[in-house]
Amino acid sequence: MHKPILMSVPLIVMLTACGGSDSETKTEVGKQAPQNTITFSGTVYDGPMADTTVSVYAGHNLLASGKTDVNGKYSVNASISVAEFDKIKSQPITYHAQRSDIILYQFSGTSLAEAFKKN
Repeated sequence: MHKPILMSVPLIVMLTACGGSDSETKTEVGKQAPQNTITFSGTVYDGPMADTTVSVYAGHNLLASGKTDVNGKYSVNASISVAEFDKIKSQPITYHAQRSDIILYQFSGTSLAEAFKKN
């Protein structure tokens, strides 16, 4: 049985946020609702941690997930509808990295709205 490890030392280098919003509206079939898009990128390092699943959350809402490369680097894109963004924009961003029985958590110290302001 494995036990999740709660790390107090930052092992997930996080948040390079590049975002914006699309101007399309959902008025016809095939059109999309307005979206806010943002990219989260960084490095998971504990040796480095290749092939690790990185998930980015705003509160309890999963925004995006992906895998690290052989150097532990990741880049994931999140598309959040404007309506959903308004509901979760004050939630804190949290990073979860998991490979086999190793689980790392990192609180970014910023809210989703603050992440969009950094770009």
